[in-house]
Amino acid sequence: LKAGDRRKALEQLTADVLIFEQGRQERSRTEYARTHLAEDIGFASVTTRTVSRRAVKVQANVAWVTSINRTRGKFKNRTVDFVTDETMILVRVSGKWRISHIHWSFVDNALH
Repeated sequence: LKAGDRRKALEQLTADVLIFEQGRQERSRTEYARTHLAEDIGFASVTTRTVSRRAVKVQANVAWVTSINRTRGKFKNRTVDFVTDETMILVRVSGKWRISHIHWSFVDNALH
């Protein structure tokens, strides 16, 4: 997302990816590409994300990655300062890891 490479971002997702973010849901790679990807790329290109904690657990062809990130910057003329809890579930498809589920939730520190 940070590099702005739409094709590469979508390649990382399974066709039936399920993405939850702040009450929104995208239920496929196609839906995400159509509804939310451009905004995520725009957001990532003007903000800086720092990972403060990450844990990975792998069991056969499934991996869970949990992270706590802090994102800062300015987006759409608004200062942002988010602490994000992130969970990703990856599956191994033809020898390559692909994201099958993402859950992002955050607290907007700029509002407090």
